[in-house]
Amino acid sequence: MRVRSMIRTALIGAALVAVPSAAALSTSSTGDGGLGHQGLAAAGSDLMCAIRADGDLHCWGRSSFSVADHPEGPFDGVSAARRAACGLRPDQTMECWGRWYSDIDHRNQVIAPEGTYTKVDLAEEQACAIGTDGQVTCFGRFSEMLALPSVMPIEGTFSDVAAIHDDYGGCGIRTDGGVACWGDDTWGQASPPDGTFTDIAAGRMTVCAIRTSGTIDCWGRGLYGAADPPAGRYTALAIGGDTGCAIGADDGSLACWGADLGEPPEVPAAALAIGDNIAGLIGTTGVVHTWGETRLWPVWGGWDEPDQRHDFGAFRILGSVPDLLTQGQPVEITFGTTAIEPRPEFRVAAGVLPPGLHLSSEGRLTGVPTEPGDYDPVTLAADNGQSPIAYATIALTVEPES
Repeated sequence: MRVRSMIRTALIGAALVAVPSAAALSTSSTGDGGLGHQGLAAAGSDLMCAIRADGDLHCWGRSSFSVADHPEGPFDGVSAARRAACGLRPDQTMECWGRWYSDIDHRNQVIAPEGTYTKVDLAEEQACAIGTDGQVTCFGRFSEMLALPSVMPIEGTFSDVAAIHDDYGGCGIRTDGGVACWGDDTWGQASPPDGTFTDIAAGRMTVCAIRTSGTIDCWGRGLYGAADPPAGRYTALAIGGDTGCAIGADDGSLACWGADLGEPPEVPAAALAIGDNIAGLIGTTGVVHTWGETRLWPVWGGWDEPDQRHDFGAFRILGSVPDLLTQGQPVEITFGTTAIEPRPEFRVAAGVLPPGLHLSSEGRLTGVPTEPGDYDPVTLAADNGQSPIAYATIALTVEPES
């Protein structure tokens, strides 16, 4: 349910995620009912969509409520709920179609707010989006409640947002890494833990987020074990209904918890989406895999043909950084990607490296740090001029020399 994920490839779904990899690398995800940035999304229980590398949106499966009858592309990202979807255009304006889940009368039609946005996340009755100014806006059937200052005291700027399913309210990651939540707190879903986080997703009154250390924390109702994530380090996660999955930091493999949708495919993932009863991923080779309810298959044909296989253009950044760097001590860290040809060029997309360090276009981070401190987050970008750009966020801490 979100848009503009760290990797420009996506699956649309109750939850979408694009991924980099390795310790302290992170990307964003989506909450229940929608998608995140360019990618894959699962709407409800029987519809899935994916954005090709050229921005064209394709959907397959079954939808009785016209979510699949989407406007023509291009889109940079899409988020879908059971009967509605919203997409972000390349100019960052938002376009929505379909109706909120209650669908009682014409007043429940989804209308996109004016303005420009970097991310959107849909749940069944509401959506939350981050404007290009970093401010959070929520809209939908609960708009009147969400407009109350006592319900939605959202101040500051955000880098990620998740709308909570079967509820009014949501949670977001501030630009300083802390989590803020708003809305109903009956099950503790609006009471996040302390700490700094890189990715967040919301399901059915359950919220999960990845800490900068790579571990997952969950809070809220947690039906069927949805608030009991596995141990380990992860780079991205998605939640749909009462099921969560996350992409492992070391090899891109999936770990899932909560309601059982069956065994996910054993392939490295670049993007991830989860609906109520279905899930899907885009592998690092650009192939889409689905599991859960088996009614889904691509409707445009030729899924396994070589000329179709890489249309989604997914690749991810590989590498890790030490927990601590030391002032005055040489640093040499090499980042790679799953893309082979053409080879991507690296750059710093956001944030500031510690003084004395330099990132080469080949992905080598070298130099001697001269100033102690926390340099978090620093976003790396890898671009091969052909596939969607891959992004990854690292956290660098320089301790004073002894």
